[in-house]
Amino acid sequence: MGGNLEHALLNQGIRCFPGFSETTTGDNIRLFHAGTLLGEFVDMLVYPSPETDREIAHALTKFKGKWASSADPGADR
Repeated sequence: MGGNLEHALLNQGIRCFPGFSETTTGDNIRLFHAGTLLGEFVDMLVYPSPETDREIAHALTKFKGKWASSADPGADR
């Protein structure tokens, strides 16, 4: 049943993590649109490789820079 629901969601462009087959009653599942930045991050985490490690490091460096800038009230000036 979970596999059928997961397939139906994917047909609508929606992915879930973890998959229904990996969970049980009461577990949480995150739904997100396929082909989005979040989807790419999930893939990088689920399918680790030296290349995805570099991509994660690059993305986190950019994210940290934006986060630090937004936390600094004088950063906009």
